[in-house]
Amino acid sequence: MKKLNYNASGVIFTDEPHLNIGSGVLILAHDTFFGTDLAVRTAAAGAGTLLTLNVDYTIGGQDTRLTTLTGKTVYANISIINGAYQTGTLYFSGKYVGDYADAGDINNLLSGWIPFTMPLSYSSGTAFTYPADLTSTLQKGYGVKFTQNGIIKFFYDITAPSYAAPDSTVTVSPGNDSSGNIVTIEDTATYPITNAYWTPNPQAAFGFPIFFNYAPTWGGNGGMTYTSITGLIAKFKIIGDMIKVFLRAEGITGGAAGTGITATYPIAPNDTTNINYASGAGLTDGGGSTYIAGVMLVTTTFIFKRYDGALWGLGTERRVTGDTEYLY
Repeated sequence: MKKLNYNASGVIFTDEPHLNIGSGVLILAHDTFFGTDLAVRTAAAGAGTLLTLNVDYTIGGQDTRLTTLTGKTVYANISIINGAYQTGTLYFSGKYVGDYADAGDINNLLSGWIPFTMPLSYSSGTAFTYPADLTSTLQKGYGVKFTQNGIIKFFYDITAPSYAAPDSTVTVSPGNDSSGNIVTIEDTATYPITNAYWTPNPQAAFGFPIFFNYAPTWGGNGGMTYTSITGLIAKFKIIGDMIKVFLRAEGITGGAAGTGITATYPIAPNDTTNINYASGAGLTDGGGSTYIAGVMLVTTTFIFKRYDGALWGLGTERRVTGDTEYLY
């Protein structure tokens, strides 16, 4: 979520949810708010119980400078003092005044990164949830980074976020760390996410990988197998709606000879029924010096075929190299 500029009249916010707040200090999605406009309820849309100031909660961190500028008392934090409301979800409404800019924000903005202002939560190994509507903030092809379990992790956002109040769900690509190791999203109940940022231009954002490594599943068609893979390179990058993939492998073919060696996608194409993208490929069908021109097809998987459509031989030294791009 973007930083909020100072607004002397305040910017209205409604039903901002926070779960299991406990007895600690709560910072809302933006740094400062008017105390007189704050309402805290146990349900959204004006329903549920309206909490009482200084009975159920207190507000603190008064900003005297902003109070003078606006003519209304401005605060920065909230504490829930009634234990009955320290678990479960509370909904906050009121008027924000603006956000503070700190050195970390400035450095990250200069390096192309924009901070998330509320916590990210685990949904799956390739998806997280966020307690606000991100449908007008994140887009397909944007980049995400955060720290989890001591590792800085990078991902692409591969679909437009979905929103079902109060949460957005963001689906991401296979991830990498800064060393190119493949990573996933781990359960935030065990490994909370910190230092979370997003970028609309991942290729220009500082530290974002130029290519991501991934782990394809290799095989063959027509009953052929492809095993004992060595010399593997499997990389991808995303630019907007396009994904570019580079593959290289050497292995052993077995079983019944087929016409193609196959590899799974890092991210599925947007249409797997009507596509047949083709790119040139280099193949070695046995023997260290017999290079055969081939084609790398994008159908239901990547398929490496000989130029003449003949069956692959069976045995060692079956090599494939190719790159292609497709819409996802």
